[in-house]
Amino acid sequence: VGRSAARIRSRSGFDSITMQGPDFVQGFLSTQHTSNVSMDAWRVGRTEAASADRAETREWLVTNGRGGYASGTVAGILTRRYHGLLVAALAPPVDRRLVVAKAELDVTYDGIVYALASNRWAGGDVAPRGYGFCQSFALVDGVPTWTYACGDALLEQAIAMPHDRDAVALC
Repeated sequence: VGRSAARIRSRSGFDSITMQGPDFVQGFLSTQHTSNVSMDAWRVGRTEAASADRAETREWLVTNGRGGYASGTVAGILTRRYHGLLVAALAPPVDRRLVVAKAELDVTYDGIVYALASNRWAGGDVAPRGYGFCQSFALVDGVPTWTYACGDALLEQAIAMPHDRDAVALC
């Protein structure tokens, strides 16, 4: 098995991570993850996830137990004013403020840049078209997880929130 490398960076330059090795694409959740709820009931396949029209109508929500949350669509397109990666409750459980709207990630793998984000602009155009790389979306124990195909590699992206804190983890 050859060695591979990927560089993941937010477009704003806020954070940068480099991962190397043949197993970097496995992510922190696996298909062997157990849950009381059938994973099939919460999984959306490529047909739904890679279609902007379909994926932007399917929404997810993660809460922190004190009024803060993260929410959005499977496509990553923010279609509602209350969508955001981190919405904090300043006076829990009310007085919410959008702290982080979204993270737009680019992955460089084998010299090719894959823009994983998606935005629908006022004129109706969608750019970039990151949803097209999405192989599946799953909600496992309240953690939304996307699986993207970047060349011959699969990359999982997940969003989680710690309980009772205004923070979000993008893994």
